[in-house]
Amino acid sequence: MSNNTRMMADAIAQGINEVDPNVAVKIFNVARSDKNEILTQRLPL
Repeated sequence: MSNNTRMMADAIAQGINEVDPNVAVKIFNVARSDKNEILTQRLPL
């Protein structure tokens, strides 16, 4: 595979970080990550 989706996700995350470095961005590979782990992620208060 060419990894285009990952490259796009990385570019979006980098753009978000450039605009506001205080924003936490997590990228998950939903095909390989535990679904419960993804669903239980929360925003810090």
